[in-house]
Amino acid sequence: MYQTKRFGLVASKQEYMMLCRADRHMKQKKRAKKKWDDKNKDKNRVYRYRSYARKFIRDLADEDDLKELEELIHKRVNE
Repeated sequence: MYQTKRFGLVASKQEYMMLCRADRHMKQKKRAKKKWDDKNKDKNRVYRYRSYARKFIRDLADEDDLKELEELIHKRVNE
C-alpha cells in the first residue's frame, strides 16, 4: 500500500499511475469542453432552451398550456 497526497491510499504503483492518467484525461476533457462551450454559445443556448421546452411540455404543462403552445406553433409554422 502506498500513501499519496493526491489520491490517498493506493494499492500499488500501477494503480497510482492509472489514477494519474485518468486524472490527466479528465482535465483534458474538461478543458476541451470549456473551449467548445466558449466557441458555441448560440448552439448551447438552443440546446438548453429546447430541453426546457420539452421538459415543460412533458412534465409541467396543463391542457390550457398545451393548447396555447399548439396555437403558437401553428402561427410560427404558417409565417
